[in-house]
Amino acid sequence: MLVLALSLFSNRMFSQPETASRSGKKVTATLSQMKKQTENRDMMSSIDSTWIHYDDMDNYDSWGFLISGEEYDVVAKWDPQDLTDYYGWEITKVKFIVVSDKPDLWVKVWEGSDFTEIYSKPVVSYNVNTWTEITLDSAILFDATKELYVGYHVDMTQWELGGVVTATDDGPPVDEYGNLYRWNGAWYSDFNNHNLQVYIKANLNADFEADTTVICAGSTVNFTNLSNLAESYNWTFEGGTPSSSTDENPSVTYSSPGVYDVTLEVTGGGDTDTEYKQDYIHVLDIPGQADAPSGEDSICTGQSYVYTTNPVLYAQDYEWELNPPAAGTLTPDDTLVSLLVADDWTGVFTIRIRATNMCGDGIWSDDFAGTVFQSPTVFTLEGGGGYCLGGDGVEITLDGSETGVRYELYLDGNPTGNTVEGTGSEISFGFVTDEGYYIAVASNDICSFNMDDQVQVIILYPPLEPETPTGPDVICNETSSDYQSGGSEDADSYVWELSPQEAGTLSYDSLTATVEWNPDFNGLSYLSLYGVNDCGDGGPSNALEISVGSPSPQIEGEDLVCDWSEENYLVEDDSGSSYFWEVSGGSIYDGQGTSTVSIAWEGEGAGSLVVTQTTADSCVGTSEVFDVNIDNCTGIGQKNANHRLKVFPNPVAGDELTVLNSSGQPVIIKLFRLDGGMILEEKLGSEKAVIGLHRVPAGIYILTASFRDNTVEIKKVVRE
Repeated sequence: MLVLALSLFSNRMFSQPETASRSGKKVTATLSQMKKQTENRDMMSSIDSTWIHYDDMDNYDSWGFLISGEEYDVVAKWDPQDLTDYYGWEITKVKFIVVSDKPDLWVKVWEGSDFTEIYSKPVVSYNVNTWTEITLDSAILFDATKELYVGYHVDMTQWELGGVVTATDDGPPVDEYGNLYRWNGAWYSDFNNHNLQVYIKANLNADFEADTTVICAGSTVNFTNLSNLAESYNWTFEGGTPSSSTDENPSVTYSSPGVYDVTLEVTGGGDTDTEYKQDYIHVLDIPGQADAPSGEDSICTGQSYVYTTNPVLYAQDYEWELNPPAAGTLTPDDTLVSLLVADDWTGVFTIRIRATNMCGDGIWSDDFAGTVFQSPTVFTLEGGGGYCLGGDGVEITLDGSETGVRYELYLDGNPTGNTVEGTGSEISFGFVTDEGYYIAVASNDICSFNMDDQVQVIILYPPLEPETPTGPDVICNETSSDYQSGGSEDADSYVWELSPQEAGTLSYDSLTATVEWNPDFNGLSYLSLYGVNDCGDGGPSNALEISVGSPSPQIEGEDLVCDWSEENYLVEDDSGSSYFWEVSGGSIYDGQGTSTVSIAWEGEGAGSLVVTQTTADSCVGTSEVFDVNIDNCTGIGQKNANHRLKVFPNPVAGDELTVLNSSGQPVIIKLFRLDGGMILEEKLGSEKAVIGLHRVPAGIYILTASFRDNTVEIKKVVRE
């Protein structure tokens, strides 16, 4: 029958117990959570050896991992309560049945709740379909107080398809004990009990116990033999009567105080074993007299003191006594006692101590005598607080005092030397300036006592600089803007400042502010704040720089030009800004997008320029129109260079443009689109040249000719 969910195979069809996992999921519950079934457990034993097992010794079925070769442990488990009769026994043999000769096998022993391996032995050869009995290399002494696991490890990984290996009986299974296996680190409890048995035998082991180990001198101790397989006994009792015995369970009397060893040597089966217990029997005597306590002899009401004495031989406990009891309360701790003196009792007191044990009480010690004096009355310290740096400090007072008592201030546990004599009423220690925690200590001739409460003195400072304001730092067309700050420590309120004031109207409330911007203001403004408290104004924050208003570029350049001439025009350059120029009556041939452009003016008439500036913060402003008068420049004494350069045909229908240079000097020819983009540049000689226009599309172009004498001639060229 193929069980696909677990890749397991069983030779026979049989009913699985309800607790078996057949769903393909691992059994993840701990063993202690699983219910143990014990109906079929067999632990038949002889006097000194037995086979322990859960199966009925017959092979009825078998199982294994069929689809793939796997590696797993086949295990039987015993709890400590199963092993109580086998303390000191050893494992010497393991036997099992397997139904395949394919796997590599190892006999293994584990113990404890953490499944610690304590023995492993490879199985060199084994039987198939019948019992294989393996004798361990050495006997394994198992701990009967821990869980015991015994079984064998199966390795089928060398076989691709795996196979059926483990033999079982016909049930019913002792779940979680007789049918355990471990695979991939998880525990499972499927099928019936494994055909798996463990041979254990008793081991000669000397052991004993006493009915008591602490006695009084002259008492008797009864010893009980706990040895395994012992046939004869040889006891030795240090300090006892008798000092030795061959009885199995002797009784011994101890007459003298002391600490004594006991030894038991047993023999059995030709072997000998010894159990030695050092300092096992403690024999006590009645303790002697304790030394008188030592400690303070002049003490004060309401305070605690410690008194001690030396340890007393054989003492198991100590009893302390205070007389009169009204003097205070004793809290004993062995040879030490704490005395909390009563608040309302004065006079002479005594303390004494005696040692005790199970054998009797020792003699009381000599008395320790002392005197209780009245402590100063407790009053309450008041005042303190904070004061501004450079101020007079703060006053500290005591709400009452006694005459004849001196009061001193302590700062952080150290005396300050600031002392005041009691007056019978409230007293003042004056104004103090040192920071820290203050207490007052009252002292009379004998007793000192702390007054109630402590006060703190701290120095206050003007506020620290607030955090820099946050909010919009570029104002284009907004009418108002909101700002915030994280403030500063110790500020009670805040004052905001806007500079210059004509930038707008400022209103604020604590850590928020609003600016109503002046529409006529254009430029940089600065916003800051400072904190205020009882100690003054704090330093100002770092100012937030705010750019207010749209840009207003101003065009500079010639406003009277010759026709067909070239001129440069500019505005003030602002880093990060871009510029868009628009021209009428001419063409931009260089500088579009920047603060400076070159214009090729055309024929006589009127021209103009306009530029739009966009800042890095996306603020946009447009200049006023810059008007230009384009003149033909004849009759006003200017040199007209137009006749030194001729271009033809113009318009150009073909792919060649002829240029005739009559200046007698070299010339640099540039051809521009009307948007200012240059499309070609050539250096020509002093006479005729042909310029190819194969890659120039149809349109209107500006041709400039730059001569050596720094004159420029401009022509309009039409490409058809």
